[in-house]
Amino acid sequence: MPVRHVQPPDPQRAEAAAHCGRCGAALYDGDEFYAVNGCVVCEDCLPGFAREEYRSFRLSGREWRML
Repeated sequence: MPVRHVQPPDPQRAEAAAHCGRCGAALYDGDEFYAVNGCVVCEDCLPGFAREEYRSFRLSGREWRML
């Protein structure tokens, strides 16, 4: 039986593993992203996502001292 050589998949045709829930960017095998509470977030969108996600926990120094 002859040895069959399998070509690796063409990266230009690779199917995305996920899409960022904020910007819609395609995320592929090897890309790093965050999965937070069921939402996929790319590296670029993480700061904005965190600000929105934790907005209700935001305090000023005065508010903190009054707790």
